[in-house]
Amino acid sequence: MSKRTIGGWIVAVLTLTTVVLAQTNHVEQRYTFKAANGSKAGPSGEGRLELVITQWSTDAERDRLLSALREGPNKLADAIRAGYAVGYMHWPGGLDYTLRYAYRVPRSDGGEDVILGTDQPIRLWWDSGDVTPQSTVIQLRLSKDGRGEGKLGTKVSDQNAKTFVIDDFDTLPTTLIDVQRERSATATSS
Repeated sequence: MSKRTIGGWIVAVLTLTTVVLAQTNHVEQRYTFKAANGSKAGPSGEGRLELVITQWSTDAERDRLLSALREGPNKLADAIRAGYAVGYMHWPGGLDYTLRYAYRVPRSDGGEDVILGTDQPIRLWWDSGDVTPQSTVIQLRLSKDGRGEGKLGTKVSDQNAKTFVIDDFDTLPTTLIDVQRERSATATSS
């Protein structure tokens, strides 16, 4: 066997090992919740729904979206739409919304805010005709034990230097209640 063939095999083995390690270190974070006023939706409103993060957005992705936000809300919607899929949200009626941004920001009380962006309008099935425009930001506010609430918004700001947040979070009605952070059996890191 020539040195060139052996070198080729070594490169192939190293490449395959890198791919396998990358797959086994894949981050997955799952959040379950109930929809506020979801009982109006009948039996599907009673069960727990889920948000699944398959990978967290990078700081470079965050910076790209913050730059777009500074150019205007429509630019942020376009930037979210141009992002890669980082997870999904299961909604009743067989709807799955693709998440294109997922970023965590620790809070001083030991909890965290999770900021999620989707490029689709989200239909709130229990409120007649309520559809969010173009893109939606979901913000989960969790305590240090991983429990909390979530809200949907379209007005965002970069008042938090680490990412954008829902501008009027404290005054919006809570949309996602009894939010719980759960670990997937396959998750190996966060």
